[in-house]
Amino acid sequence: MTAAEFTANDDPNGHARTTRSLVASFAARLGALGYVSGGDAIGSHLAGIGALGKRVSATDEGSRLRTALTRELAGNNGQALWQALKVDTWLSGMPPSAVLDELRNDLAVLLAEDLDEVLETPPGSNAVPTATLAPAEPIGFLDVMVGLWAWGRELSTAVEVAAGRPSLSLGVVHDLRVDGPPVDGPLLR
Repeated sequence: MTAAEFTANDDPNGHARTTRSLVASFAARLGALGYVSGGDAIGSHLAGIGALGKRVSATDEGSRLRTALTRELAGNNGQALWQALKVDTWLSGMPPSAVLDELRNDLAVLLAEDLDEVLETPPGSNAVPTATLAPAEPIGFLDVMVGLWAWGRELSTAVEVAAGRPSLSLGVVHDLRVDGPPVDGPLLR
């Protein structure tokens, strides 16, 4: 994949999104923050990053990073700290946010050419389809560390794309489609 191929497009096998549905999704996430505790919001986000880390750990590069973390003091101390303070138990009870989809959708709305029109017109009566919460799953320290690494790489690339300067090294999340399990609902390719 070259930097020129890295564009915001709908997955041809998924649901077509509109700028209005992307704005509605962003607004719904913001609106939900008034109804959940900060701990729940952060926990769900970290659980989502941990779930991403599990998927990325199935790739060659993610597996190498995870193995390296288990051999280092920081990895061992992190696991011990999380177990002692029950962070792993807390995150394992949280529904994971779809952090990668959210990041990609938010970038897509930033790149939408019709955003001004959508923001100027009142929302229509068409309901925006919503997804159900993902079930909670066991999340450990290493899952979150690998997930932060992958999400950070994706975030860096997204900001470069938004600035019109696509990165030449496109990040492990894109490689999931090549050597690991597929990422559901890819937006940027």
